[in-house]
Amino acid sequence: MLKHRTATLFILIISTVINAMADGDRGQRWEYSFVIDYEPEKRLDFSNGKAIDLDSKIGWGLGFGYHINNYISADFLFDYSKNSYTVLSDGKRIDSPTDMLTTHTMLGMTYNIINAPFTPFVSVKAGMAYVNSGISDGGDTHCDQTVLYPSCYESTYTTTKFSYGGAIGLRYDFESQVFVKGGVGVHIDDFNSVNTPYFTVYQLTLGMRY
Repeated sequence: MLKHRTATLFILIISTVINAMADGDRGQRWEYSFVIDYEPEKRLDFSNGKAIDLDSKIGWGLGFGYHINNYISADFLFDYSKNSYTVLSDGKRIDSPTDMLTTHTMLGMTYNIINAPFTPFVSVKAGMAYVNSGISDGGDTHCDQTVLYPSCYESTYTTTKFSYGGAIGLRYDFESQVFVKGGVGVHIDDFNSVNTPYFTVYQLTLGMRY
């Protein structure tokens, strides 16, 4: 009896593997996705002796792409995140009163290694990073009188930098046209820091293909 159960279990495992290795269904189709990402804390050092300690953060993103075939897709991604940070200057730690806002607008390519619903993938991307420090740049104060409760705000220091990176991970396509991806990657934002300004990011992606 044990031998029969073992044989049955072995056959089921082999059948599952064969089904998983069946041809994929991605070629010449569009897909849309929602991304949740997590970045661990990061320190950036600068040549003037100052440094910034960025706290860890959770962000989100929206993406869409077109699969040229079952292996290769062209991608677009927009992401958004906010995190607190501390400035280190002359041996003192200065907590920022506001959060730093960061967005990325990126174009990229993804290569799915296996022509099957379950596949590893590698991706590359490049685009622009927009950063709003939340700190006043000494400019004018602007007031909006058009709303029910007038509000005023100061202009803040912002910058736009070239950004690029890549990722590796695993993807699974369900028969219901839903897919899920999990991976880890890096993006490099050119902040003119002494140490390489690369940021590790862990991503979970949920999407639909059409």
